[in-house]
Amino acid sequence: MIRKKTIIFLVLISSFILISNVTFPMGEVINEKENCGGALPDLPVKNEKWEEMEKMPNYLDGTILDGSKVVIITEGDYLPEDLGKIEYEYLITWEEAQIIANEARQKYIEKYGIDPQIKDVEIPEGEMKRILNKMAEESTIINPCGDHNGEDKSRSGPHQINGDIDIFFTPAKDSRFKPNDLSQLWDDTTDGMNEFEPVFNVDMHILGLIGFWSAYDVSGDNIVNLLQDLEDDVSFFETDNRIFFGWVDDASGGSGYSWIPGHYCIARESATWPKNRVAQHELSHCFNAPDHGWSVFDVCVMSLFYLPFWWVGWCNSCRTTINNQIW
Repeated sequence: MIRKKTIIFLVLISSFILISNVTFPMGEVINEKENCGGALPDLPVKNEKWEEMEKMPNYLDGTILDGSKVVIITEGDYLPEDLGKIEYEYLITWEEAQIIANEARQKYIEKYGIDPQIKDVEIPEGEMKRILNKMAEESTIINPCGDHNGEDKSRSGPHQINGDIDIFFTPAKDSRFKPNDLSQLWDDTTDGMNEFEPVFNVDMHILGLIGFWSAYDVSGDNIVNLLQDLEDDVSFFETDNRIFFGWVDDASGGSGYSWIPGHYCIARESATWPKNRVAQHELSHCFNAPDHGWSVFDVCVMSLFYLPFWWVGWCNSCRTTINNQIW
C-alpha cells in the first residue's frame, strides 16, 4: 500500500520537471481509436508477483468465476432490466462471488503455499520520483486530444439516467488474456469508480460480465486491438449511461486505454501503476477529461506525476468537464 502523503508533498513536487501537454508516444496507428484514446504509458518496473502467478494455475480454476461459465455479478439488488438480453448461467451478488473467491484462495494457499492475491507494486517515493522525471524527459509527443476548458459536452459520452451510471466489469475469459486475480481487479475498479459519487452526486454501479468476452481472435496483444475486440463483443449492449471496463492479464502499447464513442476502457493486470488510480484515470477519459501529460501544476489524477501517489481528485477544469458530461 502507498502511504498517505501530507501537504508537504505538494511543496516537494515543485522540484519535478514540468513538461506541459505531453503524452506517451502511441507508436504505429492500429485503427481510428488511436487518434484520441490516450494510452497510459508503462512504468519501467516489473510486477514480480504478477510474473510469479502468471506461471502458476489460476486460483479460480474450477469455480464458476474461471471464465468457463457466463456469470452476471450484481451490486446488491441493482440489476438493469436489459440484462435479460444475455444468456447467462449464474446470477450472483458480489458478496457471493467474494465468498467463492476467498474459499478458492484459501485452498490455493493450502495446496501451493503461495498467496495468489496480486497487490500493487510498492515503489519507494524517491525512486518513483526518479522514474517519473526520467519518463518526462524522454517524452516528446504532444497530446493529440488537445486541451479541455471544461465547458464542452461530448455528443456520445456517457451521462446519468435517473441519477445512475453503470460500469460493466468485463475481464477476458480466454487463457491467453485471462487475468490472474479477478477479485483484486474488481476491488480496484470499484475503488476508482467510487471516487466519482461524492464529487458528482451520481450513483455509480458496478456489474460483472464474467465468461462473456473472449479475445482469442485478436492478432498480437496490442491494447487498442483488445479494446476493439471488447467493443465488437458487447456493442449490442451499449446504453447512454453505461461504460465497459475490460481487464486483461498483459498487453503491449500501454497500461490502460479508453475510447469515448462507445464508452470503453481497458487496462492490464501486469501494470505497475496503482490499478485503482488507473481505473479512475481511464473512467475519467470516458467523461472527456484529458491527459495532463507531465504537468506538476495540474494537481489532478489526469496528471502522470500525481497518478502513482495518494492524490485521487481532479483539477477544477476536469471536475467541470466530467460534471457537465454526467449531467
